[in-house]
Amino acid sequence: MKSGQTLIFDADDTLWANVIFERVIEDYLDWVVHPTLGRAQVRTVLDEIELANTVAHGYGSRVFLRTLGDCFARLNERPASPAEEAQIRELAAALAEHRVELLPDVAETLDQLGSRHSLFLLTKGDPDEQHRKIDASTSATISSTSTSLRRRTSTLTTR
Repeated sequence: MKSGQTLIFDADDTLWANVIFERVIEDYLDWVVHPTLGRAQVRTVLDEIELANTVAHGYGSRVFLRTLGDCFARLNERPASPAEEAQIRELAAALAEHRVELLPDVAETLDQLGSRHSLFLLTKGDPDEQHRKIDASTSATISSTSTSLRRRTSTLTTR
């Protein structure tokens, strides 16, 4: 019987490793070239654009892809060509696949906690992307049913 306690988890970096964005950023920084800025300076430009875009457009792979394109345009003082846009999409392809790797012992821990407590998953980002991550996690304890919170970039998912 459940104790009536409610546990809320932030999924990214708590239940599964969210390293795909960092891998894409590293690949992007390897690819993009600037004649005067070093890698760290390009990363600073990317981070500034990412912050502005998440405030304006929320989270998710589509917004992140936009960030990569916006960064390219700022660094090169021109929009990306169709070939360059294709290369940016290719660099970010792993994001569209929503690969999720549960951290060690997460499934078993959630099953144990779920037998005693009500579990809620708090996520931010595109609801469809978050549902695919949850489905890919294969944890029976987390449901793919969601309720939106007042903050437009957040989703509450329960079982």
